[in-house]
Amino acid sequence: MKTETLGALRDADEALHYLAEFFENTPMPAYLWRLKDGRLTVGRMNRAARVRWAGHVERLLGITAEEWHQRRPDVIEDLWRSLRERIAFTREMDYETPQLGKRHLIVTYMPVPPDGVAALAEDVTESDAARRRAEEATERMVGYFEHVPTPAYLWRRQGDEIVLASANRAGVAITQERVLSKIGVTAKEFYADRPDIVRDMERALAGETFTRELRYNARTSTEARDLVVTYVHVPPDAVVVHAEDVTERRRIETELIRSHEAIRGILNASTQPIVMIDVATRTVLAMNEAHN
Repeated sequence: MKTETLGALRDADEALHYLAEFFENTPMPAYLWRLKDGRLTVGRMNRAARVRWAGHVERLLGITAEEWHQRRPDVIEDLWRSLRERIAFTREMDYETPQLGKRHLIVTYMPVPPDGVAALAEDVTESDAARRRAEEATERMVGYFEHVPTPAYLWRRQGDEIVLASANRAGVAITQERVLSKIGVTAKEFYADRPDIVRDMERALAGETFTRELRYNARTSTEARDLVVTYVHVPPDAVVVHAEDVTERRRIETELIRSHEAIRGILNASTQPIVMIDVATRTVLAMNEAHN
């Protein structure tokens, strides 16, 4: 159990590293808003944002959404919507500031657990150059997913179908390369017996990023597995599906619950007061009903 926990922590640290690297190096200004005392405040700005607001960065860090966007309640509402509903979505808008004048922006909002929202502001005032930068940023995002330690699969919209485009290294390894023969297969064919997963992809392609837990029986296994699946929309027409196998973790959790229940049953069967203490931390773990 300790080994599994340490492995999970290492995986989480690696994923956070790549996410932080993507945030910092994306060519469009990005702002990380954090919930503080009931208000959203600017917690961090990436390199592009610091360049954009050179000379004003120190003043802007810590500022509330109401102060920054006092004339744009729609932007404030978008930030709160992404945080509360845990969804990613995109808005196109005109935005004017004294420093930059009137700009045409495409703003992408992405929830950052546990209490943050990332806002990426793509300036498309000079649309052709800006759109090229956005495409490059999307490719970099796909590159980030390639390094995520959990299996991940990239699906793209092609006409009326969703088609498997690629798998990351973890996805190729866990399928023993069998997934490579499925490149180009439609989601409806791949998940013919699981239309709920296809519906999840459609939902993600509509602009949402979300996670759900499910039991899945792969064609290559006779045993159903517990998976935590995260769907991440990659504009304009793709979705990355992360599949983390938590079967062993759920088994251990169930065994721990049963062990605790068994211990409590033994304690309560005694008519003598019994207290169970963790010697290392000197804390009371359990006591029987004879103490009442």
